[in-house]
Amino acid sequence: MSVDRSYSPYEVIRAYHDRGMMKWGAFATGELTESKNFFEKEKKRIR
Repeated sequence: MSVDRSYSPYEVIRAYHDRGMMKWGAFATGELTESKNFFEKEKKRIR
């Protein structure tokens, strides 16, 4: 899916290509790491 940016007078806006979900990669990695650490800590606490 592509957004039509031909309306813009600025070349940089017309040429912009959204990376989609790639931009969320760093966020997801950090969130998963935090969840895993929390899970491991809880697992040790329960024992």
